[in-house]
Amino acid sequence: MKILFFVTRNNRPTQQFLVQECMNLIIHRIQQVNNSFEAFTPHTFRHTFATRAIENGMRPKVLSKLLGHGQLQITMDLYCHVMEDILVEEMKKMERKCV
Repeated sequence: MKILFFVTRNNRPTQQFLVQECMNLIIHRIQQVNNSFEAFTPHTFRHTFATRAIENGMRPKVLSKLLGHGQLQITMDLYCHVMEDILVEEMKKMERKCV
């Protein structure tokens, strides 16, 4: 199963370079106002999706399959990131249990 995030009006896959060109244009406009804004690629959305999926309770093996990874370790080590707010939230859970 392949999940497409960027499609044409006819629900066909769009070419990666077109998505990248559109993103570059938008990023350039943002950087004119905020020069510290870092550029990113469409691949970044895979990392974001993986991180948010795990945060929202998706089973890791399901996520790994959706991303097309042969090994769960790749999904968890390379694609799932721990966000600062989640670290704080998890530590608060520990505080409540220890009190």
